[in-house]
Formats: sequence, C-alpha cells, structure tokens
Amino acid sequence: MTVMELVELKKALEEKFGVTA
Repeated sequence: MTVMELVELKKALEEKFGVTA
C-alpha cells in the first residue's frame, strides 16, 4: 500500500465509525 492509500483508508474508517482522531 502507498501512503496515500493509507490516508484514504483512514479517512474512510473515520467516516464509518465517526472517529475524528
């Protein structure tokens, strides 16, 4: 995985679970 993919995955998880950290 690239760094950008990890960033996008993190954003998607934050939206899904309502995490803001």
